[in-house]
This record gives sequence, structure tokens and C-alpha cells, in this order.
Amino acid sequence: SDTLLQTRERESDLHFLFLTEMSKYPGGVMDQKLNSIVGGIQNTMTSSIIFSSNPVRNALQKKITQATLILAAAFLFYFYVTPDHMRGFLKNNASSVHVGRMQILEFRDKVVRNFIPATSVSNFTLVYDSCKKHYPTSFKDANTTRYFFFSLPALSNGWRFTLDSNEQLAGLDPVAFKFDILDSPIDLGVDPLDLPAASWKEWTIFSCESTPSAEICNDPSGLRG
Repeated sequence: SDTLLQTRERESDLHFLFLTEMSKYPGGVMDQKLNSIVGGIQNTMTSSIIFSSNPVRNALQKKITQATLILAAAFLFYFYVTPDHMRGFLKNNASSVHVGRMQILEFRDKVVRNFIPATSVSNFTLVYDSCKKHYPTSFKDANTTRYFFFSLPALSNGWRFTLDSNEQLAGLDPVAFKFDILDSPIDLGVDPLDLPAASWKEWTIFSCESTPSAEICNDPSGLRG
């Protein structure tokens, strides 16, 4: 049709005009202009780009922005393919503790025992971000292992206990111990003592032999309740 022919003629004229203008400049001038624009953006302060007429488009030209986006994408992809890490990250690496289990591996006086003296572990507490505290409702001993029970699952990412205030009983202090938790509910009537080792999640394993500089090893006075 006449309209289509006129449109094509107009496009042809525009193309001709563009080529005519291009012929007035040396070869590669457009590349030079583009490189100049990109270089200008790279050397411009980010605060200036934010207040420019096209902040998003200009910001995407900066290498620091491109690198940040790549790192963010890699970070999100990692947590997407490993959801357990994401759950721990969002909860500050906390777990819902149903039962805690402390195994005393060595006492300060080096005496081998098949029970936990009453003065060895006091004021056991689970903590969340060193602020919120959860106290066990009961405990049960089996040889040198103490099980702590909670009425409700306790969201926690740490734990602590105190030593006996009587320094004459310091020989009964635990100086090597292990702490595990059950982070999933157990069936009614099941005794945690009968659960296999795979059911427990290891939280802490400590010994003064491997960490002699720890407070409990060389100056435990601040830990005595």
C-alpha cells in the first residue's frame, strides 16, 4: 500500500541521514564515545550516580555493582541448594532443644568415677543469643552422663553451667566434657537413654588438655556459683 511504501521510504531516508552524519567523523568514533561514557561512569562517585537521571542503568555499568550482584547471586544459590545452612543462618545457628545430654569425660582431680557428684554441675542453662534463658524442668544421671529435660522445645544457640562455690571441692570440677542435644521430638514412652548415637546432635566437645587457656582450666573462680 501507499502507506507502507511511504514508511519504508522514510526509514531509508533516516538510515541515509545517519550514514551521512557518520561519514563526517573518523572511523570508530561511536566506539570511542561509548567507551568514554562507560569510563566516565566507572570514575564517578556512586552518590552522584544515584542522583542522575538514570540511576539504575548507570549503576549497572559500574564494575563494583556487577561484582556485588554476582556475589549476592552466588550466596543465594548456595543457601538454596543447602537449605539446612539457610535455616541455621536465619535463626542465628540456633536449634530447638528437646533434651540435652552432658557427658563428663574427666574431672579435675583425674579420679575415674561412674557417677556425677552433686557439686560438679550446677545451674545448667540453655541460652539464646546470651539473653533468653531456658532452664531444665528435670534431669537424670546415667553414670557420668546427665540428661536435661525441658517441658517445651527450647530455641537456643548456647549453654552454660556453674561450678561449686566451695574451692575445696575443685577436684570434682569437670575439665573435659561433651554436650549433645536432641533437636527433634521423641515418641511418647521412649527413654532418651535408649536412643542410638545417631539421634544426637553434637554441640560442644571440650577439654582443658586441648584448650588450656580456657577460664575453667586455669582460673575458674569466676565460674563458681
